[in-house]
Amino acid sequence: ALQYAQINRSANYTVPVAVHIVWKNQSENLPECKIIEQIEILNRAYQRLNPDTFNLRSMFDSIAGNPNIQFRLDTIIRVQTTSDFFSGGIFPDISFSDRVKHDTSGGSNAINTAGHLNIWICNLGSSGILGYAYPPAGLAHWPANSNAPSVSDDGVVLDYRIVGAEGAYVQQSTTINTKGNAAVHEVGHYLGLRHIWG
Repeated sequence: ALQYAQINRSANYTVPVAVHIVWKNQSENLPECKIIEQIEILNRAYQRLNPDTFNLRSMFDSIAGNPNIQFRLDTIIRVQTTSDFFSGGIFPDISFSDRVKHDTSGGSNAINTAGHLNIWICNLGSSGILGYAYPPAGLAHWPANSNAPSVSDDGVVLDYRIVGAEGAYVQQSTTINTKGNAAVHEVGHYLGLRHIWG
C-alpha cells in the first residue's frame, strides 16, 4: 500500500489513483464518466460527506471523523484482452483473478504501487465476488500473510458491473445495488481496515 513517513492527524492526504480497465466485451470497457463518478464516491466517503452519515449509531459518535483522505484520478489505462479473470466453481480463486494485474496474462501492470492506488476493473464472473483488496503488509490486526503476494499485486480489483452510482450486480434473480460503495469497502481493506467481525 502507499507509504507515508508519518501520520499527521491534521494533514490532508491525496492519493493518486491509476485505474486499469481490462475488458474483453465492449460492455466491460467503462466510459471515463463512470470512473470519475466512482472517484467522487470515494472522496465523499473518505471525507465523511456521504449523505447517509446521519445513520451512524450513536455509540460511534465519539470516534467518527473525517480522515482527510482525498483520491485524485491520475490515469486511466485501457487494455483489451482475450483472457478471463475468474475461476469456475463455487469458491472463487483470488490468485487466478490476480492475473488481471499482469500484462503477461492479459491484464495490466501496476503503476508505482508505492505512490499510487491501483484499481483494476474487469469481469469477475458470476461467483458473487464484487471486488477484493489486500491490506498493507505486517499489520498486527490481520492474519499473517494477508498482504498481496507481491508488490505488483497491491491494489483493488472491482467487477465492472458495480462501478459508479448506478452499479448493480445480479445473481440468481437477486440484485445488489452497490451505489459505488463496494469500492469504498475494498479501499478500506487496502488501507488496513478489517471486517468488524474479523
